[in-house]
Amino acid sequence: MNSTEAYFIYSDDVTRKAVLHRAGCNYVRTRKPDLRGDNRWLGPFAPLSRAAIALKNTGQRLASVCRVCLPNLEADDVMPK
Repeated sequence: MNSTEAYFIYSDDVTRKAVLHRAGCNYVRTRKPDLRGDNRWLGPFAPLSRAAIALKNTGQRLASVCRVCLPNLEADDVMPK
């Protein structure tokens, strides 16, 4: 991961889950607007450390990273303490 790479966060208020994605992830590229208003895309964020802070600040019960675009990264690896 380079330091200028951008990241997005998908935050869902129904499931209380937030997921960190790389900007190039297929989930990000195919995102659609939420008509109900209970989920949203946040970002872009760069570098990864700033994205991790934003992930924590969503306040969602579960924060994770995308298994498709960040398969070797765990949320605990990026989350600020």
